[in-house]
Amino acid sequence: FNLPEELADPDILFNLFSLYGYVEIVKVVYKQPRDTALLQFSEAGFVDLAIDKLQGAMLWGRPMEVRRSRQASIRCTDKDLNSAEKTTRSYSPHDQFWSRKDYPKIWDNAAQPSRTLFVKNIAPQLTEQDIVSIFRQHGAVTDFGFLP
Repeated sequence: FNLPEELADPDILFNLFSLYGYVEIVKVVYKQPRDTALLQFSEAGFVDLAIDKLQGAMLWGRPMEVRRSRQASIRCTDKDLNSAEKTTRSYSPHDQFWSRKDYPKIWDNAAQPSRTLFVKNIAPQLTEQDIVSIFRQHGAVTDFGFLP
């Protein structure tokens, strides 16, 4: 609930929520304003993880409301999947951020959204200035540091 309308898109929500588990279906509730969506994970534990990490998180200046649905599953018809509004999408194993063998890593790597970005496998020849200039193309960089 309380999604900015710009983010009420199944693919955007999939990219955000798939960090917390295997997302099978995303359905944006088609009403005005479009600020509500249903997501179906492969396991109930992933729902709890997403709630723990995203409830109240600020997204484009608005706190997200993330909670369990009263529906046990999302009914996804051919009409939903093929509508012009593109409000429902089903995701295959190939779309997933995590593979099923990586399930234990999901819990270890789950974090709440923050302003800090962790980047690894940086080419040794890149300088701080090189890296900062790359990220400044996407927003303000307020601090930078290499880990020892």
